[in-house]
Amino acid sequence: MTPRTDRRPRGLTLATLLLLGACSGGVVKPSLAVRGNEHLDEGRPYQAVESYRQALVEKPGDYRLTYNLGLAWHDAYLMARDGGDAAAATDALNRARETYALVYETLDPGNVRARASRAVLERDAGELDEARRMLREFAADAGAESFLANYTLGILDRDAGDAEGAEAAFRRALAANPTHVPTTVALVDLLEARKAPAEEISEALTAAGEANAFDFTLKKREARLALRRAGESNSDDDWRAAFASLKRAQQLTDDDWEICEGLAICHARVGELRDAVHHLWRAQALLGAERDARREEERTARLAAMQQRLTELYRRLEAEDAP
Repeated sequence: MTPRTDRRPRGLTLATLLLLGACSGGVVKPSLAVRGNEHLDEGRPYQAVESYRQALVEKPGDYRLTYNLGLAWHDAYLMARDGGDAAAATDALNRARETYALVYETLDPGNVRARASRAVLERDAGELDEARRMLREFAADAGAESFLANYTLGILDRDAGDAEGAEAAFRRALAANPTHVPTTVALVDLLEARKAPAEEISEALTAAGEANAFDFTLKKREARLALRRAGESNSDDDWRAAFASLKRAQQLTDDDWEICEGLAICHARVGELRDAVHHLWRAQALLGAERDARREEERTARLAAMQQRLTELYRRLEAEDAP
């Protein structure tokens, strides 16, 4: 398992970080390690703690199991904190700190995952500046795994509002591991936010895109870039390229509102109004089902824009059907 930088309630499984699986390594009874992993992934951190403790009785000092135990205490801290149990939160926080430190100070000196996870823990505890300081220190001597320290630092810099620092950290991470998907996606999102030139975004996507042909997050950003180029040039070739890129992304998943909206735009441009309405309806339904308080204002505005576009499409259809 690896450090997590964004979290679902009661769980550490995240889309934005490496998903390497738990670190049992086949050195203890698989049932103990696997049971701990299952508890952790399914939001039962205290049960995970017990499973990892039992596994460590059979293999004392195993740094991989100890790291997993740190993740479990980390999640236990989040559960107790979010549930308002201050005493339990403090206990779990201290245990997580101690367990991560045991890994990178004693059992596997310098372990980058444990050090990065410790920094994320400090962020979760409200110590964002300290977390960023720790990661800068860790990244300086991370060696072959500097990409992980720099990726995590980039996420924390981004959360702190330091877009420039985040971009620099993501670029350092990609210099060490050019095909790492989460870093590529995070960098591209920053570039899109600052309206970087299309060529710069394309360059950032190239290595990971070539190495991960079936990753939807990359295909989606390739499609967004193609749609942007078509809108800027308004050339038929670019619009065809955008449509093809959107369809490739749709083949990987059919439930993304941005892809559906992009397809609606492409169909409307060539007069395929019913297809445009179909995709825009689906985009509106998918976006309407999303619930994210942080982006509610943006979501509401986007839904209103979709409804306005639907109204225009209906008018065009009525005009086509008029005798």
